[in-house]
Amino acid sequence: MLGVDCVVFALFFWCALGPPVLSFASSAFWALPHLPLHVLRKMLAPLGRPEAEQLARAVPPWLPFLTFANLMATCGEEGYAWRDPEARPLLETFCQRHLQGRELSFIDGEWLPEILRGLCDRVAKIFLEESFMDGLLASLLWAFSAKAMPQECQKVVWGAEDPALLRLLDRALPSSQPLFWRLEDYAAPEDPLVLAESAELGGVICGMAFPPGIGDPDWKEP
Repeated sequence: MLGVDCVVFALFFWCALGPPVLSFASSAFWALPHLPLHVLRKMLAPLGRPEAEQLARAVPPWLPFLTFANLMATCGEEGYAWRDPEARPLLETFCQRHLQGRELSFIDGEWLPEILRGLCDRVAKIFLEESFMDGLLASLLWAFSAKAMPQECQKVVWGAEDPALLRLLDRALPSSQPLFWRLEDYAAPEDPLVLAESAELGGVICGMAFPPGIGDPDWKEP
């Protein structure tokens, strides 16, 4: 029987056979959502270390987010990784290392917005139906509301398809956890009805949607 190290190496080699943009370094990220849970734990640990930031610089800038979102939305034979008590802190460390406070500037081309729309729908469905308002999943879903994200994603997060989603998000988002992306990557919604509803919430979402200057007609950029 092949050992874990052999299986991981085989996955890396298989991923490295893709297009040039999917380099050998990228294979470490591409493989994560497809790994058994016991192998996933072994792979997440080194990717959460400070040295992994150098590895991330060698991959397409969108890859860590797509990997994390796909991983959070994938239910393997042993269930969701974010429900596993051993994998959960490793996922949080991965998020802190590669996503929180990062500039959102990688969304372009034709295929990436389509992928993001599909992931957003999956994450929203899981959040509503299976997560019991999980804080990490809520933070991931809120990341799709950034102004650079496809408009379809923003509408989903702001409750266009399910008005209850926004209120559940406001309850689930941890106030002490840093945002995915930077604060300036977010903006208040354009729909006046949604704008009014988010202002009424008065919780985490209100503070995120209306940071100083955003949505204030009297504010001028310095």
